Amino acid sequence: MFGRSTCMILFYKDKLRRKIKEAVTACPRALIIIDEMEKMPPGLIDVLKPYLNFHDNVEGVDYRKAIFFLLRYATVSHRW
Repeated sequence: MFGRSTCMILFYKDKLRRKIKEAVTACPRALIIIDEMEKMPPGLIDVLKPYLNFHDNVEGVDYRKAIFFLLRYATVSHRW
């Protein structure tokens, strides 16, 4: 049986897939921004692989015109 955290990751994976598919189905040139990548649970990023690789369609939808921005917070220290 799956533990609570595993079930939640499966839930988030499904939700992320649905949101991406809805956005690109509505607008093939959708801009999808995923912020704070470093806070994603391990394994959730794997959902994005089919959309970022070169495939002419995934589950009947063409994602080649969609734009994905994957952001990560990083601090920069300046020494003056």
